Parts: sequence; structure tokens; C-alpha cells
Amino acid sequence: MLGQATMGLALLIAWLVMYVLLLAACAMIYKAAKARGSRAEVWLLATLIPGIVGLAIMLVPFIFPQDPSTMFCTIFGVLLTALGPILYLVVGGVASDAE
Repeated sequence: MLGQATMGLALLIAWLVMYVLLLAACAMIYKAAKARGSRAEVWLLATLIPGIVGLAIMLVPFIFPQDPSTMFCTIFGVLLTALGPILYLVVGGVASDAE
């Protein structure tokens, strides 16, 4: 029982850290896209949509705590949350080189 409570606390802390990092990444991407002259709103959506879905997937272990695949949901949620900033770094750099 103590191990499950510790795991729940660790997942909650990881979720909060990813939430703060997502907000910081959105602010930085929006400012950088505005400075480049590209459509900052589209980049903000491309960062927010997978980020929010990833944060929601990270909460699956709280809904189904006995499911053995809950750790995979957490890992997949973290990767999906990081997809938006990675997408901006890869595609945004290529788009700015083409201009």
C-alpha cells in the first residue's frame, strides 16, 4: 500500500513538472515564432494539442491503478507532451532555412 502511494505521488509530481514545462515551452515557442515572422498561433496549437493529450494520458494510472500497463501510459504521455517542442525545433528550423 505504501509503494502504491509513493508511486502515485511520483506520478503527480511528474505530471506537475511536465505541465510547467509545457507552459514554458509554449511561451518560448510563441515568442520565437513571432520573432521569425511565422504563424505563431499555429505553432502554439501544434505544441498544445499533443501536450494536453500527453498530460491526459499521464493521468491514466490514477484512473486504473491496478493495470500493469500504467507505466507505459506515463512514458507515452511524457513523450507526447514533448512532441510539440521537438516538432517546432525540427520543422521550424527547416522552415526558417527555406525562407
